[in-house]
This record gives sequence, C-alpha cells and structure tokens, in this order.
Amino acid sequence: MTKLDKLCLKHPDTYQLKCADEASKTYITDKTLISFRSGVEKRELTEAQKKTRAESLKKARNAKALG
Repeated sequence: MTKLDKLCLKHPDTYQLKCADEASKTYITDKTLISFRSGVEKRELTEAQKKTRAESLKKARNAKALG
C-alpha cells in the first residue's frame, strides 16, 4: 500500500483514487497539497571545515546529554 493509498483511506474527502489498473493509479486532490523539491546539493568541504563541524557537533551532543 502506497502513501497515497493510506491518505485516501484516512482522508477520503481530500484524497480520492480516480482509477487504477495493473501498472498505474490516478488520484484526485487539491493542487495546494502537491509540492516538488529541487535536487539535493552536494557540499564540498575542506578538511578544516569538516573538523570544525565535527567539533561543533560533539559539543552540541555533549550539552544535550548533560541536559
């Protein structure tokens, strides 16, 4: 069962399955509920930046563990 199938069962007034066959399904929903995200950008970090971020993350984790 896909995410959209679950949404159709949970919110039948908002999501509707229009038609389905062996290879595809068509759904009806509000246009405002659909979003597209751009691709993930790969960050190029220098060794110094990696070290700085690692130290910062360690400090944050220690602070959280101590409460």
